[in-house]
Amino acid sequence: MDVRGPGVPHGARRRRRDALPRRPLYQGPTVGNWSRAECKGEGRLHAVDIATGEEQWSSTLPALRGATVADHGLYATAWPEEASELRLHAFDLDGTERWVVGTGAETPHVPAVVEEGVLAGTASGFGLYASGDGDVRWRVQKWQSGAREIVVLDDGTIAAGWHPVVTVSQDGTVTHRLADRGMVVLPATPSTLYVVTGSSIIAGDRRSGGSRWRYDPEDAKYTHIQAIIREWVAVDKGVGRSQELLFLDEESGAVGGRLTAPGDYHDVVGLGEKLFVGTDAGVYAYVVNA
Repeated sequence: MDVRGPGVPHGARRRRRDALPRRPLYQGPTVGNWSRAECKGEGRLHAVDIATGEEQWSSTLPALRGATVADHGLYATAWPEEASELRLHAFDLDGTERWVVGTGAETPHVPAVVEEGVLAGTASGFGLYASGDGDVRWRVQKWQSGAREIVVLDDGTIAAGWHPVVTVSQDGTVTHRLADRGMVVLPATPSTLYVVTGSSIIAGDRRSGGSRWRYDPEDAKYTHIQAIIREWVAVDKGVGRSQELLFLDEESGAVGGRLTAPGDYHDVVGLGEKLFVGTDAGVYAYVVNA
């Protein structure tokens, strides 16, 4: 493979890390021309018009954990001090609270949405809560630990981790149950679902549900996926600040290239064939070729 750079991308804004917001911020997808869902650490949920930046409405939820938005409503999780479980709140798009239910779960903090409702934790797993009344339509259980997160893939498949990692159809049927534990990393490619355990990276085959390969760094205890670019996976080694990225081949998991940034990186983003690396000095763009 070939990695060309560094070079600051045209029009890119240089921004130091200490200029970034430090409070927790969770942002859901936009709905038409409406707004985005944001929840901040002090427990306020805000609906913001994406065209004007004006606040449409806000609501206070003690111990707010996460939020997301869909055509059928806005959904947020909170854990009040007196509660022993996450509570799932549903709001109409005008800010009226529609319902609230106890989930019986500690995770995931950020719900996911599908056409029929909202996906969130249940006792010993996760399930689909109907958008209209909050009733649980189906559940996935028999977990050793989880669900820590829930994501919806490009084809509508639902994936959830931690132990085990499972994929589920929209009707709640478990299609694959990976033996490995870990967190799902997006974006998935048409053939690969990436799972990170902290010390390993696993390429799950989306067709068979098995593991195609597993990467364990030889000279580091930990590794994480930083970006997915075309048929390459950019990964780090260890914990803490670093300048080095390794590129793993999607099909084999073999190391196909290395990149050393001009300085320790804070953020890495893949877009098409380009890799953007954010450092204290600025943002650098690299072109990744096969």
